[in-house]
Amino acid sequence: MPTFTLNKSIEATKLHARTRTSLGESETIPFGALIDHVGRDRDTEQFRYMTGLYGCRRDLLESALDPGALVRQAEPAAEAPDAAKPAAPPDILFTALSARPHTVARAKVPGGWLVLIDGSAATYYPDPEHAWDGTTLP
Repeated sequence: MPTFTLNKSIEATKLHARTRTSLGESETIPFGALIDHVGRDRDTEQFRYMTGLYGCRRDLLESALDPGALVRQAEPAAEAPDAAKPAAPPDILFTALSARPHTVARAKVPGGWLVLIDGSAATYYPDPEHAWDGTTLP
């Protein structure tokens, strides 16, 4: 969500947070206010200011922003050819281990294992050959 600074005060209508319909209340958003642009609905631009959701005519909001700010934000990024796209990061595949009363899982990572205990505590177990079979010593 892009953030903009208003160059002048504007009048905006308060919107219902979930349905985005007008609540009929008009409010002055002051010069210098930081707003988060939410999107567009027909000729109304919607944005968040402080904790509320607001809407105003597009031309009014554009007049209070740097020239072309909304246009730059709305333009989709140029698509790179498939060969130039970076590969998605690999998923980490955890395997569950039998370890009562805790839940323990491990994932093979370069140089060893990433061990996750109870879904939150993590540790690294060095094992360059990945020889650990997941069991403990007797």
